[in-house]
Amino acid sequence: GPGASPAWAAEPDQLTGAALQSARSHCDSALQGVHGLGMPQTVSAVVAEQRGATSSVLIASPTSLGVCIGTTNARLSGIVQLSPLKPGTTLSVDGQPGVMNGESPTRVVVGRVSGVARTVTVVTTDGRRVTASVQAGYYLAWWPSGADAVSIKAVDLHGSLIGQVAPEAINPNGQPPAPQRAP
Repeated sequence: GPGASPAWAAEPDQLTGAALQSARSHCDSALQGVHGLGMPQTVSAVVAEQRGATSSVLIASPTSLGVCIGTTNARLSGIVQLSPLKPGTTLSVDGQPGVMNGESPTRVVVGRVSGVARTVTVVTTDGRRVTASVQAGYYLAWWPSGADAVSIKAVDLHGSLIGQVAPEAINPNGQPPAPQRAP
């Protein structure tokens, strides 16, 4: 029944209405609590999703992305600074915060994608295929393990590949990125 949702799902559902507002206000508070400054006032997009029992939010501004995975059971929150995109870029990985160990390991990929993208799919080293939430030129995907992303692909409405990021671009040194947490 509707009460029996798994803890995580590879395919997200979009949050709307009151659920979106609630998740976003939780995220705003979490980002302020963790980072002091919080997010810039100018918000260009909000991506909000539900995967299983967990709701998550990406708050995009022109200079940074605020990420909250688990708005009520905070698994991870962080702010990723954006650098300018090279002209012609259709898919970028702007941040990969993660919590590698402990009771609830969590990996996240966030970034920017061409406006014609319909789907962004992430494949991980432990074999997961994760469908990202895509909204207004931004995407968000997360999975409940410490596994790295090995490929990220964006396709348009016709199923044509419009952007792909190779593993070396995802992890330039082969090292997982440090968790995004303030001291």
